[in-house]
Amino acid sequence: MRLFPLLGTVLLSRVFRHTCSWLWLYALLCVALDKSVCQTPVM
Repeated sequence: MRLFPLLGTVLLSRVFRHTCSWLWLYALLCVALDKSVCQTPVM
């Protein structure tokens, strides 16, 4: 079963990229809305 570790790595990198893009969008929103969104906690 050599497929599962590879699948896990691909999934992890995909999730990582997805999270990074969302964080980038959030940062852009913060700049656009004059940092009023940043006052609310993310988590």
